[in-house]
Amino acid sequence: MRIHLLLAVVAALSVAACSGPVGPQGAAGAQGAKGDKGDPGPKGDTGAAGPAGATGPAGPQGVAGAKGDKGDPGPQGAKGDAGPAGAALTLRVVVADGASDCNADEVMISALCVGNAVAPTATDNGASCGAAKTRLVCAKK
Repeated sequence: MRIHLLLAVVAALSVAACSGPVGPQGAAGAQGAKGDKGDPGPKGDTGAAGPAGATGPAGPQGVAGAKGDKGDPGPQGAKGDAGPAGAALTLRVVVADGASDCNADEVMISALCVGNAVAPTATDNGASCGAAKTRLVCAKK
């Protein structure tokens, strides 16, 4: 109980001492400990666009597309010049029984056996068909 009494006396003296004039401001105390981090502020305005960057390298070539439809035919071309005249060709047909020959200034270009289903047998400048007729086509050399 003694402690209570002592505390009561100290409290009364402290209150009585507060009734005098206000004294001068004291010196600043030491800096306190760092406080907690505050909440984030509101979002700011969007800034201006930066300059365009350099053009990048070309990408790889893509796959080939599908083959297209066949196009319409083109217009007809101009008529060409006439070619040179060909060499004159003189033909002579010879029909004979058995064997036949072309003349010495001719060449045999065809031989056919007429009247039987027989193949002609060629000679130097003619042909023979046995008992059938021989038909030759001879051309001038």
